[in-house]
Amino acid sequence: MNTSPTITVAIADDHTLFVNGLAHMLRSQPGISVILTAADGQELIDKLERADVLPHICLLDISMPNMNGYEAMPLLNRRWPSVKVIALSMYHEDEYPVLEMITEGACGFLGKDAMPAEMAEAIQHVHQYGYYAGGAAAKFLPHGPASAAKRLINITDNQREFLQLCCTAMDYNDIAQKMGKSRRTIDNYRDNLFQKLHVNSRAALSVFANRTGLNSYAQ
Repeated sequence: MNTSPTITVAIADDHTLFVNGLAHMLRSQPGISVILTAADGQELIDKLERADVLPHICLLDISMPNMNGYEAMPLLNRRWPSVKVIALSMYHEDEYPVLEMITEGACGFLGKDAMPAEMAEAIQHVHQYGYYAGGAAAKFLPHGPASAAKRLINITDNQREFLQLCCTAMDYNDIAQKMGKSRRTIDNYRDNLFQKLHVNSRAALSVFANRTGLNSYAQ
C-alpha cells in the first residue's frame, strides 16, 4: 500500500485541450492529484485566493493572455511562498524565458512536449527537494570555465561547495551534514548567494553553478 502523501497540483495554461490532457495524465500518476486549473495568471490568483487547500506545485505557462507567467510569478512568491512553481512553455528552444522564470523564483522548467514520466518526475523532485534542473532546461546549463566564473563573483570556498551540492538531490539538511555545518549556516550561504546573484530559488543557484562551471570544482 502506498502511504506517501498526495502531491497536489495546480495548472495554469490558456490551451484548454492541453490542460485537460495534462490533468488527466497527472491524475493517472500515483501520488499526484490535480486540484485546480486556470486559463491565465489572473484566474489562477483568483482561484488561489478562494481555495480552501493550496496546491503543493503549480505548473505555470510562461505565455498566457491577461496575466502571463512572468507577471504571475512575483505575486505567487509574495502571497503563497509555499506553492512551488514549475514553468511551462511550448517554445523551449529560447534560453531567455527559461532562465528568466527560474531567476524570478520558479523551481524548474518543462517543455509542454515533455513525456508523462518526466512531468511526474519533475513534480516529485520539486516537492521533495525544492527544485528540478533536468529535462528541457538541462540544455541551457553548459559548463563554462570555472576561472571565469570565479572572476564574475566573489564567493567563498564554502559557498562554492554549497553551490556544488545544490546541483545534487540532497536537501538542505543533507547538505549541512555533508559540509559539517549547522542548518543555520547553510541557510546563510543560501541567502548570501541569493543576494549576490539576484535570484531567489535553489533552481536558479543550480542553473548558475552549471552554466559557469562552478559545479565542476573539485571538493
